[in-house]
Amino acid sequence: MCFLYTGDNSGRGLARRSAGWGGGKRLELVWNAWGQVIGPNATQYLSQVGILVKDGNKLPLTYTDWRAMPEGSKERFWEDIKRNTNIDDTCKKVQMMRVSKLWRNWKSKVKRLYFTPYRRHRSWLLAHCPARVEEDQWPILVDYWSLEDVKACIYCHISFAFELNSNAIMILMCC
Repeated sequence: MCFLYTGDNSGRGLARRSAGWGGGKRLELVWNAWGQVIGPNATQYLSQVGILVKDGNKLPLTYTDWRAMPEGSKERFWEDIKRNTNIDDTCKKVQMMRVSKLWRNWKSKVKRLYFTPYRRHRSWLLAHCPARVEEDQWPILVDYWSLEDVKACIYCHISFAFELNSNAIMILMCC
């Protein structure tokens, strides 16, 4: 027996920018003593930052590490946040640490979902650039992730946790 499903099974789809972001209206934020955004607009702010981090024109994925990202790119990103919110520079360190973690997680997700060097040939990978990755950045990422040194050090960034007893966990890191 064959069933034809005509319902929408596409999932949530891509997140969209906040309607007020970039339109001149500033998002009013509240933050605590540690520079963490709290209050009624915190969720909207954090969602918007997550969307902006995925913009390869603002924060390119082609850098091997957040520390290698040019300070100019980081500063322009912070200025964009300041231009669209009432946040001040006392929160910059904490917020940019959050941005660095979001960027790193996004880059990791792109690699995990779209880069399969052992199952796909380089030409196939280059022809199938993910929709949310800038086309000029994808070949650079594929070539970098294909390097033998990078493949050999696949476990460098993975933590292995071994439970010693119910109260202690030992973390071993390679490299």
